[in-house]
Amino acid sequence: MNLNELVNLKEIKIKQRNEMLQSVEQITKELEALDTVLSMLQKTDVGINITPIQHPTTTIEQSQAEGYGSLTKNVKRAISQFPGIWDKNDIMASIGKVDDGSLAGCFNRLIKQRYIEIVQKGSGRRPATYRKINNVTIFNKKE
Repeated sequence: MNLNELVNLKEIKIKQRNEMLQSVEQITKELEALDTVLSMLQKTDVGINITPIQHPTTTIEQSQAEGYGSLTKNVKRAISQFPGIWDKNDIMASIGKVDDGSLAGCFNRLIKQRYIEIVQKGSGRRPATYRKINNVTIFNKKE
């Protein structure tokens, strides 16, 4: 083999490798999406009967005009629509586009208040998943 043939062979191999890497990325994304759906189905009480997301009547612009705490109110309203596990994309699909920092701050407040909990931390492009905590107060009867 001469130098030109080796250079051409290398270019072909690089192209093949890049195509394979793109295929692996696409398959990985599809697997992550399937895992998310399966996880949601396994964690819900309703099995495969998933209720459609009902969008609130207020828009983000209206809620921002409402003032302090309106994002949290809208997020809580959206959370109540999900019987199982959800992520930030589900919330944004329900309430509309929200600044990521504001939404993260809202989630952190709700975690501190023990209103929600993290089911699985996010990784790369896969967002963290959450669920609402069913708060049950148990009173000890003194005898």
